[in-house]
Order: sequence, then C-alpha cells, then structure tokens
Amino acid sequence: MATRRDVLQRKAHLRRTLLQSCRDGSLVPGEMLPSLRHLALEHGLSAPTASQVIRELVAEGVLYTRSTAGTFMGRPPEMKGSLYLLVTPTYNTMDAHVVSLRDGFEERIAQLGGSSLCLDHTTAHQWKNAGRLPATAGMFDFTVAPEDRMETGEQGFQVRFGKVLPNESNIDKVFFDNVDGGRQATFHLLRLGHRQIAFLGLHAKTIEDNVFLWSLEREKGWREALKQAGSTPRGLLFHPQFPLAEVHEHSEQRNAARDAAYKLVRRTDITAVVAANVYATEGLLQALREAQIPQERWPAVVSFDQFPYHTFDEAPYNDRHVISALRLPWENLGREAASILWERSRGDMSGPAQQRLVPMRLIPRLSCRREWPLIPISPLPSQSTLVSAA
Repeated sequence: MATRRDVLQRKAHLRRTLLQSCRDGSLVPGEMLPSLRHLALEHGLSAPTASQVIRELVAEGVLYTRSTAGTFMGRPPEMKGSLYLLVTPTYNTMDAHVVSLRDGFEERIAQLGGSSLCLDHTTAHQWKNAGRLPATAGMFDFTVAPEDRMETGEQGFQVRFGKVLPNESNIDKVFFDNVDGGRQATFHLLRLGHRQIAFLGLHAKTIEDNVFLWSLEREKGWREALKQAGSTPRGLLFHPQFPLAEVHEHSEQRNAARDAAYKLVRRTDITAVVAANVYATEGLLQALREAQIPQERWPAVVSFDQFPYHTFDEAPYNDRHVISALRLPWENLGREAASILWERSRGDMSGPAQQRLVPMRLIPRLSCRREWPLIPISPLPSQSTLVSAA
C-alpha cells in the first residue's frame, strides 16, 4: 500500500510530466490529454488523486476542459461570446477593494481564455442606452444599490455580490464567509485567554438588516464561538441605536459605532472586542479616547479588512499594521465570480443559483498583544485641520 509520501511524490511527478510536455511541445496547445484512467495507471495514482492534479493545472491555465470532450493542453482558443463584463459602483471605482476585485476578475477570465470589460455602472448604462455595449457571455454586477444594477438582457449569465435570496433563484451570488470570520476572530481572542469578549456591530438590533447582513453574520460567528467555548453573549452585544441608511456612508458607520461603544468602553470586565469592520473599530477607538480610558486598559481588538482610507474626511485612528483583522481577499471574490460565469456560459454548471462563499484569513497584529498599550494612536484631526485639508 502506498504511503502518503509515495502519493505526494507521484502527484508531483504527474504534475512535472504535464508541465514538461507543455514546455517541450510534446503536447501542443489544443491537443487532448490521455484519459484520466490512463494517467492514473501510468503514475500509480487513484483516479480522484490524478483528477486533483488535473484540476489544479486547469486552475493555473496550463490545461483547459471541455465538458463534453475532455481535457486539453494550453489555453483554450478565444471563442465568440467569450467577453465578460464587470460593473462596479461609480462613486468608488478607484477604491482599493474594487481595484483588487477587478484584478482578480480580469486575471481569472484571462487565465481561462476569455476577455473582460470593466465599466462603472454610469458608463455601462450610457453605453447600453447608446447601443454601444457589446453582448457578453456573462456579467458580474458588483453594484449594491438596486437602481444601479444592470438588467441581464444580452449580457448573458449574471453574478452579484451578496447572499442568494428566495426571489432570486436564477442569480448566482458570491459573498465572504462572514460567519466563519466572526468565529475566527472570537476563537483567536479566546485562545489568548479572554472570556468577556464583546461584539460591536453596525446592524440594527431590532430588524433583519439586509444592508448590513455581513455585520449580522459576523455576530452569528461570534455567538457560535462563545457558545462552543461555554461562554454566553449576554450583555456583550452592542448595536447602533437606529438603523443606518447607507452602507457606503463611512462617517455614519463610524459615528454610530462610537455612540454604541460609549457603554462598552466603561465596562471594566470586557477585555476584548470583535468590531464589525474598520469603521466600527474607528468608532470604538474614538469612544475610548473621548471617555479618557487609559490606554493600558484598552481592550484587545479584532476587526475586519484593511484600513485603505487615508483622506482628510476618513482620518484613520490607527495604522493598518496595528489592528488585528480578518483580511477580506477581494481578488478571490473577483476570481470566484469569473469562474461561475465561465462555468455557466460553457455549460459546465446548470441548475438553480449557486452561493459561493470566499473564506477570510486572520492577520494577528499588535492590538491583540501585550505591547498594544504602548502603541501611540493618532487622534482625530480637529475641525480646523479638516477645513485646511479641504
């Protein structure tokens, strides 16, 4: 019986063989590979293990598949209708998240052998109304506001950002695995010895908030982790007093979190906080400063995503390399959306709407270490500073 080491070596050999065949021309682009059964027998592997190697090389663009034909060497020839559209919000086309998402989308489409077209929703609507928008095989509509969304029409299959809803059974969705992110953040703090871990959310406590669904899901992960550890969330949950209207109003999020955090920061029993996002974290730190809580008594903090905003009206309370955070890989979100569109347009996937969740990765930083009280946190700029900066 082959050992695990033997299997790994044989998998590596199969991979090297296929890569070498690509480099030396033994298999030219477009030439069909031997059958999976033949490759598995030749390299002493099971069919599922050999298939895993093939899938990895397909994902890297070394091979490609045709659902009714087989697996081929090299990138597939570009076909009619292999243009894919990404529509982004107009107000933040150069936002770091949007740029990263766009890069992931374009790279994946290129890797698969297609072409991409990326437009903000204003331009996309203008092109469509003028009859200039080309027909595409699929569209990733990343706009949030319903009035900004593009109708599918001639744009083929569609993917959106968010969760699959009962009335959208024909629209695939990509979303971050927020529940798991909440669990990761909480388990990290539990492993460090914290037991009274608060959650500072941005969704309203009294309603099912679809706009801030990600905040609600991160709270759910926080609850699950506490329950698994034998702790209770009672008295450790802090929400804005009123529902927030817009997800992209960053100052509104920050101010609502600050107001909700005033009670939190006066609780000496709370030693750690999971904050719903960067703006909730900024609100928390502002509340700590305004309440004049000595920095040595500040709780450990885990947030979500990076701190990309460094303009005068989005003054950072902390450096992006200080706060522990769950990194949201926006480039992977773009890649996942591209893969869904490709699979749908090629007939490799059919049936009801698919929900693809992209995992996050915890980045531990100083806000969860003993050195945290020693880190100087820049204060909020005065109103005069904001005016001069404007």
